[in-house]
Amino acid sequence: MKIYIRKILNHDITHEINLKTNIVNDFFDGASSFIVIGKKSNYKGTVTINAITDPRFGGDIRNIIKEEGDVVENDII
Repeated sequence: MKIYIRKILNHDITHEINLKTNIVNDFFDGASSFIVIGKKSNYKGTVTINAITDPRFGGDIRNIIKEEGDVVENDII
């Protein structure tokens, strides 16, 4: 199992969470969606990788973060 760890930047809170193409290809094996379960909330949702122009998280990512509690800059998800 691979675990993706990310430090939240202010831009991630106010905008969509962007990814580098090599992260999508190497870490997520080019997947277009995957299931995420919140560690604290146990909330389960599908996160998509929207890659039409530049890769970014979509789908339930905002709901999952909301269910985990307030996320602030420098938090780790």
